[in-house]
Amino acid sequence: MKSLCFLAPLFGAICACTAVPSSPEKHHEPTLARELLELERQAFTVETQIDDPSLYVSAENQIDKLTSDTFKAFAAQKINVKKARSDEGEALKALLAIEQVLVENHFLLHIKTTLMRDMLSAEPPRPQTHLTRGREKFFNSHKDEMFYHFDCDLGSYLIMGIGDALELPITFVEVPNHNFVRWTFDDGTYINWDTNSAAIVTDDDFRRGRSRTSRQGFDQDTEIRAGYLRNMTRDEIKGYHLGLVGSRLSGKGKKEEARNVFEKAIELRPNGTTAHNNLSWMIVTSEKFQDSASAQRALTLSQKVYAIDPSDLNANDTLACAYAATGEFVRAIEIEKLAFSNEAKIAAFGANRTCLDMVLSGELEP
Repeated sequence: MKSLCFLAPLFGAICACTAVPSSPEKHHEPTLARELLELERQAFTVETQIDDPSLYVSAENQIDKLTSDTFKAFAAQKINVKKARSDEGEALKALLAIEQVLVENHFLLHIKTTLMRDMLSAEPPRPQTHLTRGREKFFNSHKDEMFYHFDCDLGSYLIMGIGDALELPITFVEVPNHNFVRWTFDDGTYINWDTNSAAIVTDDDFRRGRSRTSRQGFDQDTEIRAGYLRNMTRDEIKGYHLGLVGSRLSGKGKKEEARNVFEKAIELRPNGTTAHNNLSWMIVTSEKFQDSASAQRALTLSQKVYAIDPSDLNANDTLACAYAATGEFVRAIEIEKLAFSNEAKIAAFGANRTCLDMVLSGELEP
């Protein structure tokens, strides 16, 4: 792994040269960051009126400012995007410039932040791990100010959004419990940029759990089944994010709306696991969905997750509840023993009681 250092603060006037991309004001297609924010706006203002619409205007303005500031930084540093499509050094210079723009706009790493609306709302500093000296130095000189908090997927959305506007070859990639961006060169080779640590990490580092921010390794079969280390399509990214939106709606008690969002997430990303598991869990622990068709849907979803990653203990626990919801209590006990071997659940299943029964009696949190 290369030793990385931060570039100097970005000052200076924009120069007229062909090294930089077209002005972001000329980019008419919505960037990924704006598209994902719009999904949230629809869910939380149009469909449910949970949020004040002005929150999204402010968030959109912040995204636009990051793009504009990056455009200025590229011009000031004479970063040549055409060269960066084939030259690792120039690509690294561009990624470091984006990182510096995020730092100087008060973006702070905080795990876990869930939605764009959360990240793009300025707040006092939350507990954080800086992971870079540049971030730590900036924070120490601005401790009393407001910050924006990101984690791996949200930070990657921002970088991809900037990449869309400035015509950079950046994509979104997943490994267990972590996401990052990838810069692909014209010849098909690439570098992985870990958004949390602002550093290059190889595929093999991720496979072996050697990244500073992703310690869970995985074998080749799991990589293929789960789609790890593969560039996600735009629809898959939307599906991934809608899974997060659905979880927030469910937590707010908007179960029907959450179910619709989860189903759309699954349609867009059929081989993901988060939306599948979370929808299954919501069905088997909610009074609202206690019909046989819903129970069977939950079981089908959880079986799909098990087929993709049979080692996921949390998902196995949901699968056990799904078996109980369909009356297969012996199978529910078998699966729970592959999950957390929760004695209360095993006893409940042995007495032909479901996870919803446990929720209603106060034995289990929904």
